[in-house]
Amino acid sequence: MALEWSPIVNIAPQFPDIFECDVHYGAQLHPADCIQAAGRLPTGSSPVPYTIGAINHPPDWNTSPTDLPYMIEHNNCEIWVEVLGGWEQRGAADPRTVMRGRVSLVPDLIRGLVGHLIAACVTPSSRGGFATAGLANMITYILQPETYPPSRERPMLPSDLQPFPQDALFFTVTVHDTSGVGHPDVPNMEPSVPIALATGLRARRPSIISGLDNLEARTYVMRMEAELLRAVIAMEGQGGAVPWWDTTATTPAGENTTIPTSSEGPPTPLPPPNNAMMSYQCSSSSSFPLHAADCAQIEYSQLGAPSDSVALAAGTARIFVSNTCRVVVEASVAMMLAWSQVRVALETLVDVCVSPGSKGGKAFYGVQSDEGVTDGLLFGRSREEGRGVSGLDALPPHVNVTVEAVGG
Repeated sequence: MALEWSPIVNIAPQFPDIFECDVHYGAQLHPADCIQAAGRLPTGSSPVPYTIGAINHPPDWNTSPTDLPYMIEHNNCEIWVEVLGGWEQRGAADPRTVMRGRVSLVPDLIRGLVGHLIAACVTPSSRGGFATAGLANMITYILQPETYPPSRERPMLPSDLQPFPQDALFFTVTVHDTSGVGHPDVPNMEPSVPIALATGLRARRPSIISGLDNLEARTYVMRMEAELLRAVIAMEGQGGAVPWWDTTATTPAGENTTIPTSSEGPPTPLPPPNNAMMSYQCSSSSSFPLHAADCAQIEYSQLGAPSDSVALAAGTARIFVSNTCRVVVEASVAMMLAWSQVRVALETLVDVCVSPGSKGGKAFYGVQSDEGVTDGLLFGRSREEGRGVSGLDALPPHVNVTVEAVGG
């Protein structure tokens, strides 16, 4: 289907949506090629129904611009428009074929996002990249009361969110070179997507939690953030072969305890002890002030990116300080720990100890005897029995994260 060329505009994604430039999607792209391809995308300022599914598989990808996924190219530049998977019902005759569905998208938004990627990624550095649109749909779906039943035998995981309703779907546009990754499948396979969902979910947490009056509901919201971040580690551990929403279907939380290591060595497996629990305990009140905002300042300005890791030496503490708040991360054995795990433990301590009562606290794996942690909230989940309220299972064995007042 030949489409006339028309100029493109630059529309940046709005939070919680994201864009990223990455050589994974190409390192030798030419702006002129991408502009030519983008200019042939459909135009229109009103929503248009796009058909999902019943796709042609490579090498015969869809040629209709209103069938998803859709690809258009010019010389060395390919532009992909894709929608989230995980909602389809597969046909009995051909497991590759899915039942067709429809989603409404605005053509000019697609063109504008591509224009932003060209301006931000291709023109300055010849790199490819991707942008998302509609992540708020998935976040709203996660937070709907009917999404999480009031009573379950085990806490919910991202894999329990399926099948996704069509109003929870989001889409992505990707610019990359023709010799690169092939079908990018960004909505399902890009690790930055669950990180963005977790970030957006956390931003909505204050207003959501203020309307929740039970621990199970509050814990569900916090746990889903944690599991979305853990999905990133699971995706990497499985070689990027599974989507973020399916990583815990075969590797339930609490069983996958492989800790990322540096590139010099293999991962270090740390099997959980029998009947171990991830626990959070609040300390007794201190005469020194402790403010949640100062602890949040540590998370956002001093800790590493969620997708990065930190090396912990045996018996050596990493200490972070901001005004009234001190955070201590320590391990009894040497290991690499994902910053996302530290963040989850810190956020939970702030939510259950610092914010309600200006108290410090300690997050740890298992049940420990600690005279310094006396007043208390202790909650967790038996990994063996798989029931009870989850403490997010953020940390592996042998690691503690402590929040305390400066001067305390």
